Amino acid sequence: MFSGLNTLEIGAIVHISGSLFILFSLVSIISIIFGDELLLYFNLENKYPKLARFIQIRRKFRYYYLIWNFLLIILVLLTIIYVNLLIFLV
Repeated sequence: MFSGLNTLEIGAIVHISGSLFILFSLVSIISIIFGDELLLYFNLENKYPKLARFIQIRRKFRYYYLIWNFLLIILVLLTIIYVNLLIFLV
């Protein structure tokens, strides 16, 4: 499928894929932050003590999820910049 495409078309596919990935990562970051705010607002840890352990584990891994998403976004942006440079220099 990609063998019949020229450099500009492959670059466009990389841009579209990278943009969609960044969009999904941003939605994931927003849901992580907003979900934690909802847990604090509704005080679910105290209302439902059986879920308290799950909420604590979620809070512990929240920072890892955020760091992972930010690193992936940076990696995708660097890839897009690299593809832009290749297309510009060709």
